[in-house]
Amino acid sequence: TGRTNTLGVLAPHVNRWFFSAAIEGINQELQDRGYNLSLFNVGGHAGKRGRPFSRAMIHQDIDALLVVCAALTQEEIEHLHRVDIPHIILGDPVPGCPRVGIDDYAAAAQATRHLISIGHKDIALLHGEDDPDVNREEPRARTLGFEDSMAKAGLHVRKDWDRFGTFTVRSGQRALASLWEQPDPKPTASFWASDAMDHGAIVAPGRLGFHWPEDLSIAAIATLAPPSS
Repeated sequence: TGRTNTLGVLAPHVNRWFFSAAIEGINQELQDRGYNLSLFNVGGHAGKRGRPFSRAMIHQDIDALLVVCAALTQEEIEHLHRVDIPHIILGDPVPGCPRVGIDDYAAAAQATRHLISIGHKDIALLHGEDDPDVNREEPRARTLGFEDSMAKAGLHVRKDWDRFGTFTVRSGQRALASLWEQPDPKPTASFWASDAMDHGAIVAPGRLGFHWPEDLSIAAIATLAPPSS
């Protein structure tokens, strides 16, 4: 038939829990249907591509391609459009390609409005740092959703309560420690642009001398189930 029963998955990282969990979910669905998975990891440290994405790279006997939250260059997008196999994007949009994802702006705005609705006015922002290998639209949309909701409520976004992470558990712990160890006043709530970062923060309060949610409420965007450890 010319079919290989293999799906290619293109991911910028495989050692971060979001990507490993996504790949695990994809692989389980494929196994249940008698398909194989061929993984292409194009990420690298400090934005250095481990290998360039090209038509030749994926023309290795795959029936379709799934791109997971990868920041593709214009040249790579053009290559993707010329690929004569079905393809779909998981995560942020890639121009001209079908996708499955969430509305990051709306999710961030809803989470922020929830904190405001239960009486919080002093809300910190802990958001993801742009990663050259990961689509940049997601962190920007989530930050904008938070800022717009605060502005509509007439609330001030304090820059000294603004912390960056790298969408990892450990970076969430570092961001929370940096926020909580600064001089008073302190926020009463926090919006987290990543549930991985927020999971790291949840296990940190004991070391920082405060408790959830008595000292700090939290709202976060969850795109996958959080890690179990």
